[in-house]
Amino acid sequence: LGSVIGIQREVDGHDAGVRTHALLTLGSALFGVLSVGAFGRYVAVRAESNVQVDVTRIASYLVAGVGFLAGGSIVKHKSHVRGLTTAASMWVAAAVGLAAGLGFFIGAVVVTVASLAVLLLERPLARLNRRHGRVTVHAVVGAGHSIDELIECAERGGHRARGVTRSVREDGALDITFEGLPNSDYRRVLAELERWTDVREVSFEHE
Repeated sequence: LGSVIGIQREVDGHDAGVRTHALLTLGSALFGVLSVGAFGRYVAVRAESNVQVDVTRIASYLVAGVGFLAGGSIVKHKSHVRGLTTAASMWVAAAVGLAAGLGFFIGAVVVTVASLAVLLLERPLARLNRRHGRVTVHAVVGAGHSIDELIECAERGGHRARGVTRSVREDGALDITFEGLPNSDYRRVLAELERWTDVREVSFEHE
């Protein structure tokens, strides 16, 4: 079950892959077995409602211990934090292993399938987010060029940019910026710019 989760992570290019998740679930399963099966000789009745040894102590500390291991996969890169999903998958893998070790096989299998489904949704959701994201397009065109047609093209799909700014440079070139264009519209704007022969500069930035 751990390998199933790890395969998706490895195929997706993450360092914590099949071996990491498989060993994590295997170790968690053993800790679960130890919690309930390895301390029988130490159990002694002190009262009708109490025992001398808490046989769940290993399992409870496993939850916190895996957090330190999973935290090693989280890396801050510039303005983005990477590895959160992998850290979460490792935490879930430990829970799957512990459930299997304690004999709760239905829960282990169901959570594995559910986790795999969630991980496989990562790419479609990313594509959907990019499709509905917003973009700033910046262009510099030759002197005396009208941009009314370009603005109409950008707004033809029923969407409007948050702001269109224009200014004239010292050499007479027109400096145009479209802010907050939906992805579908910014591609239309770029296609329109490609038709103009006096375009000097074009850049765009996803928000």
